[in-house]
Amino acid sequence: MINLNLLILFFIIATLCNFIVMRFGLRLSINKKRQIQNIHHGDISRLGGFSIFLVFSLYVIFFNKSLILFWFFSLIVIIPALVEDINITIAPKKRFLLIIFACAFIILSLDQLPNVDLKFVSFFNNYYFQIIFYSLALATLINGQNIIDGTNGLSALTSLSIFGSLLYIGMHLNNIELINNCLIIITLLISFLLFNYPFGKIFLGDTGSYFIGLLAGYLIIKIFGQYPQLSSYSAVVIVFYPCLEIIFSYLRRIIKNKSPFIADNLHLHYKMYFLLKGNNKPSFLHNALVAPLLGIIWLSPIALIPFIVNIPYLSIVAVVILVILYLFMYFIIPNPKKDISKKI
Repeated sequence: MINLNLLILFFIIATLCNFIVMRFGLRLSINKKRQIQNIHHGDISRLGGFSIFLVFSLYVIFFNKSLILFWFFSLIVIIPALVEDINITIAPKKRFLLIIFACAFIILSLDQLPNVDLKFVSFFNNYYFQIIFYSLALATLINGQNIIDGTNGLSALTSLSIFGSLLYIGMHLNNIELINNCLIIITLLISFLLFNYPFGKIFLGDTGSYFIGLLAGYLIIKIFGQYPQLSSYSAVVIVFYPCLEIIFSYLRRIIKNKSPFIADNLHLHYKMYFLLKGNNKPSFLHNALVAPLLGIIWLSPIALIPFIVNIPYLSIVAVVILVILYLFMYFIIPNPKKDISKKI
């Protein structure tokens, strides 16, 4: 298992990188563009996620070369995301295609894919169908992680819950590699949160959101493929929030005859923000309160994982309850007075 001194070293390096991003990150921006759904004030660097990717890359190169193929394919996603984070626009369709290609290559690099617990639908476990299914699932998680990166701390705290759940699974299975990977990324996320929450001095950006989603999805698919005794519904519980957010967002836009690629302020975290703000002048407090108030959503995976690992069929019940809870919160909170949307 990775030693404490190495974790401390990576924490120090990450903190130094985050400080540099906070002080000088904006100088790398080509232009100052503001997305229509932004609720923060002032110009803030979106390169906090690049710090996470950079330090994790050092870990892969020097300490865990088993991830080198994953790291190489992740560049297909990371490079255009980084370009976006310095405010050079890439067409959404091009980004989506690159994400699909990267996800497909990563899935093909795995020796074994998880079987889906649907006994009466055998084609779900056909290898060629699995390649398509898990590539799309991985792409969904990546985009979902990016969508919830809208208020300070929310995406990073959700990621802590996801990787904390994977850490528990690693300890449960005594899988040292999974434990080490989770400890490293958790360390980097904590360093990032020191600058991101509650004051929002740096943001994850597309680079951070995409990479975290990609890494989480890769580790989940890999570990659930290696250990078929793990219920596939447990994996759904772990990533339900970012995945449900994007699936629900796409469905509601299509129902309203809008393009699913339209960015808006109707996500759950935005609705919570505007509820807190009301008619008051915006302040950092309104933004900072969103993550803790949605804690029941993003904390659920790490709170439930000890139970659903030991009682697999409990995960099915958990998925149903979590979806109902999300929908209840979404519909009980009123929409912002002004529905802002813009094609991205």
